[in-house]
Amino acid sequence: MRKSWNNLSVLISRSLASTRFLFWIVLIYTVLGIAWIWVTDALFSRLFFSADAILVFASAFILAITLGAHARAIYVKEQALVESLALQETASSIDAELIAEQKMDRVLTGVCAGAVSLGHQLCWAGLVKDDGSIDVIASHGFSVDYLKQFQVRWDDTPLGMGPVGRAVRLKETCVFQDALSHPDFAPWREAAEEAGYRAVAGIPILGRQSVIGVIAVYNQRRNSFSKGDLLRLELLAQKASVAILTSGQREALESLSRQHELILDSVEEGIYGIDLTGKLTFINRAAVRMLGYSRKELLGKEIHPIIHHTDNYEQPYRHEDCPLNQAIKSGTPFSSTDEILWRKDGAPLPVELSATIMKQEDEVLGAVMVFRDLT
Repeated sequence: MRKSWNNLSVLISRSLASTRFLFWIVLIYTVLGIAWIWVTDALFSRLFFSADAILVFASAFILAITLGAHARAIYVKEQALVESLALQETASSIDAELIAEQKMDRVLTGVCAGAVSLGHQLCWAGLVKDDGSIDVIASHGFSVDYLKQFQVRWDDTPLGMGPVGRAVRLKETCVFQDALSHPDFAPWREAAEEAGYRAVAGIPILGRQSVIGVIAVYNQRRNSFSKGDLLRLELLAQKASVAILTSGQREALESLSRQHELILDSVEEGIYGIDLTGKLTFINRAAVRMLGYSRKELLGKEIHPIIHHTDNYEQPYRHEDCPLNQAIKSGTPFSSTDEILWRKDGAPLPVELSATIMKQEDEVLGAVMVFRDLT
């Protein structure tokens, strides 16, 4: 019963939002009103006064205005709901890409697409530079060619006086609701008019202490940026901020990792690391060359059964008896000048080997093995 009533309510709401339905309601009301006047005139032998007709038409007019206002309110609510759902879907997609560690430009493209889904025609996102320029990273929407002949800055120059430059300098959202008539929009007026853009908004992307980027949004209607629109765009700017900051941290870590890899690959000794389970976590170029394996064949694998499975007397070397494993368990370093590692081709490799325990505070995390070929 409740479900049927909900369906009926939805049907009534949608019907009230229909212009055709409103027309028929008013028409039927007017016809019935006039018919009532004629019936009462016939029954009671009254004259048809113009005042009666005026009353009918006036009440019909009032009814039309009331129903129209109600339909408009329903339409606005439905549009707000659609925009909210679209924004929520976009935000969820952006969050998923951030979790999946997608590249910054891809996430920013998603942010721009989210702005366009709110009913705007073009959006681009860029990073601010110390020299006062803005580097456009991503864009989405109608007439992207507009950006090919486009220059914008954030410093105190004519190219920095638009809503985008002001948003960066003032660290707050700036809107030109009628950009073509705004005197500070002169550098872009001709191109914007050709593309059909009338309103422009700049939303700063805030970092921890300063503005790190900006989002620019364009619409073909004047006065098209409502307070609700700007709040939604500022939410997207927050997502863009997370993407940029996360990307910067990721790039720094990748750069540090590459430096460490270069250092390890520059030494002649073989070096590899294992965790508490004996699985290989890293290995340098000299080690893979001496052992005859590739990095891909060894990384993530338990290393003892692969290269240390047999002792010097060609007897099976149990993992429990391996001095390297015992060193990790006890948390004490180990060294030997008479160890045998086994190459991929099955040949023994006599080595001088030392194991250093990796610790974080007092917790043992694994060990680093360094070996030198004795042949």
